[in-house]
Amino acid sequence: MSKKNIDKSLDGIYNMMSYTYHGNWSYRWEGTPWMSDILKSKKKESILAHEMSCIGLWFSLRRICPSLDALVNSTRMYEIFWGHDLGEIFIGDIPQFSQLKGAGIDKASLERKEILRISKKAPKKVTALLLKNFDSYEAKNKESTDLEVLICRLIDNMQGNHFGMVFGNSFDTHSEVIDKVVNRSFVKNAKNLLVYLKKNRKTKAYKEASYIISHHIKAIKKSGVKIKADKELDLI
Repeated sequence: MSKKNIDKSLDGIYNMMSYTYHGNWSYRWEGTPWMSDILKSKKKESILAHEMSCIGLWFSLRRICPSLDALVNSTRMYEIFWGHDLGEIFIGDIPQFSQLKGAGIDKASLERKEILRISKKAPKKVTALLLKNFDSYEAKNKESTDLEVLICRLIDNMQGNHFGMVFGNSFDTHSEVIDKVVNRSFVKNAKNLLVYLKKNRKTKAYKEASYIISHHIKAIKKSGVKIKADKELDLI
């Protein structure tokens, strides 16, 4: 690549990053009642913090799940994590609590348009990869065919749940709706991952995934949230 082309590519990347930085001040959980205390404080979770936390969680989990780790391309997973919520930077996140009430029906479509907008001057390969990863992550027909997406979805839920456990409040009052959120997101994605691993006879990876899923459910209950995990989950 010539110096001229490199300069043009860098200018495009810098332009995209100038949009991305706004993710430092775009916060998650807005309107979630069991997160009211943290929303009033200065310790809010930004879009970029969430993405980095997902990357960090997989960085650690893959060390204790070697069989699961061996089945995937972690570079791709880190790239999926980086781009999966970039579309929320300017239009904002729609938390699970609001989605339960019917909000966010066109959420994925709007986020895709935003990714395209903020990366319009970036190198075409960068934009294409961001969109490809986003489409894979949001696709409804990928539950049993894309292992990296399945794991990314689960970790996305795990990170959100964990942040809620650490900074949430009034769990006893809101346990019923939290249970609905956990079942529609974490439990659903956990089941899809376990089904894939069992179907493809990945016994060791299945045991690792089962353990971290089971441990996560126990951690939620230990935090004080009274949840009823979906009985369809086949845990060890």
